[in-house]
Amino acid sequence: MIHISHSQGTIDNVSITGEKLSVAEWLSGLFTGSALYVKHSKVTIFNTVFENLTGSDWGGAVCLWEFSDVILDNCKFINNTAKVGGAISIEATEKVILKDNLYLKNKAVFYKTDTDKFCCAAGAIFIWNDHRKPNCKNGCPTIFQGVNNFTKNFAKNEGSAVTFFS
Repeated sequence: MIHISHSQGTIDNVSITGEKLSVAEWLSGLFTGSALYVKHSKVTIFNTVFENLTGSDWGGAVCLWEFSDVILDNCKFINNTAKVGGAISIEATEKVILKDNLYLKNKAVFYKTDTDKFCCAAGAIFIWNDHRKPNCKNGCPTIFQGVNNFTKNFAKNEGSAVTFFS
């Protein structure tokens, strides 16, 4: 897992495939994207492929968390799985721009022990603008630009492509 915290940077032309969040990481409380976790950072990601990744909870491939400013441009999210946000989970960020990305066959799945109200939401992208967070008092924008293609994504409960929660 790539963990970016209190930093800034660029990721360009990378392919991340076949990673499953380990039981040790899951038990330690890192219920986040299996490939990339961003918190309190400014990151731009170009031309990157996230494929066949499994997160234990939030974001099968990517989890964008508090106070982050992130651009995902011309990325591909293919066959990723999580409980919430099969490809991406976004929560209380400063701003996220999603531009010209492909979301193909991502899934929000059900685990038999789940009682969480968010369970199985957002086959591709879960967006939570938590207005209790200080940085979201005036909104936490997620902006879709260009052509974002959502194809054959699946959620057991709601939002096979995108779920917004506020």
